[in-house]
Amino acid sequence: LEGAECRERDALREYREFAETCNYPDVQKILQELIHEREKALAGLQERRAILAAKFEVVNCINESFN
Repeated sequence: LEGAECRERDALREYREFAETCNYPDVQKILQELIHEREKALAGLQERRAILAAKFEVVNCINESFN
């Protein structure tokens, strides 16, 4: 998931750079939509990673209690 998050951040950075330099309103609108979609995707990945990290922490605590 960390790799996917990194790719999403890179895509966001690239889209934002394009949007800043673009002079065409239609293209800027498309880029803003892409940015919004990528932001949502990144937030979803971060949420899933946090949930998995919490679950693995519980599993680790359970395993440690048996030692």
